[in-house]
Amino acid sequence: MDRCNTAFLPDVPFPDHLSLEPDLTKAIAASRDLLVVVPSHVFGEVLQQIKPHLRSDSRIVWATKGLEKETGRLLQDVAREIVRAMTFRWPVISGPTFAKELAAGLPTAIALAATDAQFAEDLQQKLHCGKSFRVYNNPDFIGVQLGGAVKNVIAIGAGISDGIGFGANARTALITRGLAEMSRLGAALGADPTTFMGMAGLGDLVADLYR
Repeated sequence: MDRCNTAFLPDVPFPDHLSLEPDLTKAIAASRDLLVVVPSHVFGEVLQQIKPHLRSDSRIVWATKGLEKETGRLLQDVAREIVRAMTFRWPVISGPTFAKELAAGLPTAIALAATDAQFAEDLQQKLHCGKSFRVYNNPDFIGVQLGGAVKNVIAIGAGISDGIGFGANARTALITRGLAEMSRLGAALGADPTTFMGMAGLGDLVADLYR
């Protein structure tokens, strides 16, 4: 078995202490905490595959950014629908996290939000990795999810503006007003507008703009 991600990070070997398990049932049975990092269009499908194998004490964290493709629903609503029989307290992590930089050990900071404050604090300690990876707790469960999804619209718009040749003034106006719209949309959906000035909003947007 290859001890690397041959499709995306073929030059970065997995740490020696990381065990690989291709059998989903065995992997879930051996782990209490599960991290789901898949594209948003297969998020629900993956949870359906995981659900039958979950332990009574399983704790799931997801780092998927986006909305449900068919309905535009937040991923929390997708997850609640699929695991309705379980106590829903799954945290979400989001922020400016390019895989190649993470793999290289470059400094990175993210936001973590959960409906269970104690669970969030526990995970914050577990996710901290030396001096190069920092986790900021944020109680705004909706805002952290939404920021990672809607910032793409602003980033794409900025790219279109550059392609048309509108210049720095237009680009700056689009980004600034776009961030304001992100905050207003978040507030309308029950989020804290200030969340969009943090890692899961402005932070993620800036990373995409300089990609």
